[in-house]
Amino acid sequence: MDRPKLRILFLAKDKPFAKEAAELLAGQGIEEIIFFGDIGDPFPASAIGKTYEYVISYISPWIVPKSVLDSAKSAINFHPGPPEYPGIGCTNFALYNQEKEFGITVHHMVEKVDSGTIITTERFPIFPGESVYSLTQRCYAYIHIAFLKLLPRILSGE
Repeated sequence: MDRPKLRILFLAKDKPFAKEAAELLAGQGIEEIIFFGDIGDPFPASAIGKTYEYVISYISPWIVPKSVLDSAKSAINFHPGPPEYPGIGCTNFALYNQEKEFGITVHHMVEKVDSGTIITTERFPIFPGESVYSLTQRCYAYIHIAFLKLLPRILSGE
């Protein structure tokens, strides 16, 4: 028996591994609706008013409207920064505070930004002499690994 076709809304910025993640979704026999944007771009109007099994925010520039979150079985956010460093500038603040480790967070999205239940946090050491750029690039790699680990669960409807 064939499983019902999943409809997944994938929202991302053009950052390392984001296109690879979108391409991976596109090869899974699902209905994927993919938008790439940048900070300041309006939320894609054509994504509103549909129903989804999943909304995936993969380093997305948008705050997902409540109506879109409510239209999905589950909405998942992949972003740089452990829970103690949410939001824009997280890598800057961690380096400024001379933290010894950093990480990425994957969590369910709810209307209040960065307040949904955490699915996973991956932590890694901050190297001596680390820059904002190098730390951010490493975050992108860890986000992609977290996406690859969770993708089978998403595709199976977990």
